[in-house]
This record gives sequence, C-alpha cells and structure tokens, in this order.
Amino acid sequence: MKVGLICTRGGHLAEMERLLPAISEYNHFWVIQSEPIPDRRKDAYKIGNLSHAPFSYLPKFPEILKILRQESPDVLVSTGSDVAIPFFLLARLLGIHTIFIESVCRTKTLSVTGKIVYYLSDEFYVQWPELADDLGTKAQYAGSVL
Repeated sequence: MKVGLICTRGGHLAEMERLLPAISEYNHFWVIQSEPIPDRRKDAYKIGNLSHAPFSYLPKFPEILKILRQESPDVLVSTGSDVAIPFFLLARLLGIHTIFIESVCRTKTLSVTGKIVYYLSDEFYVQWPELADDLGTKAQYAGSVL
C-alpha cells in the first residue's frame, strides 16, 4: 500500500509527523504546501500557496494530477489545510481513498477546509469527542495525534 501525506507547514506538518509510526510499514510520499520546506522534509513535493477560493485551485490541477499519477497512492491522508481540497477532489474522481484528520486546535467547530473535505473524504476524524458528537455519523473520534 502507498500513502500520500498531504499538509501545510507548521502545526499541520507536526501533527502529520506524529502519525508516521502508524504508517511506517507502508511506502509513502509527502506533499507540503508553501515554501520553504523544512529541512526534515526536503524530499516532499512542493505545492505553492493556495487559498480557499475554488478558482485558485484550477492552475494547480495539472500539477496535482501529475503527482497522483506518478505516485499512484492507495490512500491520501491530510491534516490540512487548504491543500487537501484539490487533492481530495481529484482523488475522489480517481477513486483514491481519502482520510482527513481535523486539527487538534478545532475543539468546537470545523475549519473551513474541514467543512469542505467532510463531503469529499472517505474517512473523517476529529481529535475531540465532543466535536464528533456534534457532527453526526461520518465524523469519528479515535484519540489525539498530539
């Protein structure tokens, strides 16, 4: 199995790195939004900054499609932020399984990205049980990654 790890720098990257022991037996690759990439992830694909405006994703679709075809992942995992949206959209069209893990700082409401990928993801996790209770059956609580 091959896993694509999709996130932005900072806290989202820190949360994703905490998941590495769970996927250590699988081949994986990184896609990190924005520059510069931290030294510990020099091997990552680099996607320039995006915004939540849907039209800003259009120029990135060929680049994202190229990454997905080259890597042929079985699953994409994202801890956010907006870089997850175009990846999950194309993954849905290509039949790639997707898992989104909402940031631990989202205790009462979803992020803007979470609100969008909630409908695009195959699995959706939150890191607070109260948030899962408020969202319904798709949102799952399985603990915190931090």
